[in-house]
Amino acid sequence: MWLSLALAILNPHKPTPLSRDDYGVPVIRANTTNEAMYWAGYATAQDRLWQMEMSRRTAQSQLAEVFGEKSFSADLQQFQQFYTQTEIREQFETLEPKVQEWFRQYAKGVNKFISEGNLPPQYAENELKPKPWTEIDSAAITIQLVQIFGRGGAGELRNFALYRYLEAQSKIGKRALDVFDDLAWQNDPSAIPTCYAEDDKVIPPKFPSLSPSITLRHLTQLPDLSMFELLPGARVASMNEARTKAESLRTPFQSGSYCVVVSPSMSKTKSPLRS
Repeated sequence: MWLSLALAILNPHKPTPLSRDDYGVPVIRANTTNEAMYWAGYATAQDRLWQMEMSRRTAQSQLAEVFGEKSFSADLQQFQQFYTQTEIREQFETLEPKVQEWFRQYAKGVNKFISEGNLPPQYAENELKPKPWTEIDSAAITIQLVQIFGRGGAGELRNFALYRYLEAQSKIGKRALDVFDDLAWQNDPSAIPTCYAEDDKVIPPKFPSLSPSITLRHLTQLPDLSMFELLPGARVASMNEARTKAESLRTPFQSGSYCVVVSPSMSKTKSPLRS
């Protein structure tokens, strides 16, 4: 919900709850979490309301309303793989009441800034007036971020298509797996690490190294599909149209150094989930 942009401190606040430090970073001093969320929404809108506008429209397939036909393909691709407003609302209502209220207070803070009329110039340039921000806008963006960070199917489909392509080359033949390993290697032991083992205090989990026998056993369990049958599925899963449009609008479009965690109590398997 764009909260990383504001530092909220829960303590008796001074007359002005929101201030900025010497670097322009918002600092919020609030009595309650609700108040902190309100001013977090206000501060974020101050800094990047247009990016927020583009993010909610990207998530909810509404870019063509602003940019016309050139955004239709991205909207359609997002619409085909996202949730309806009703489905987003149903998910939102499963949150704890206090969390729902945090979303609402954040939206109220955004709307306070919108009501003041000091809008980013892109609104006038595109002859657009911002609609009131809602908790569903924040929820839609949050869901889209989870989808971005959790999406990996397209890579698997591309790898399968690549293997099928190599397998069909007469000069490669039975060496397809060797060539595939050169192109899509699991790990490069000769790479220079940014952190040497003796300096890394975190012990990573040990995963078994892939071997040709494991890969071949896996391949025998997959459908006998050709490269040409796999490519359309890879294209749909990768959401290239939506990603390209999001990149051009400077809205979230790829994974990075973030982590989404679901606690055991919220997991159907009763195990923590991390993406």
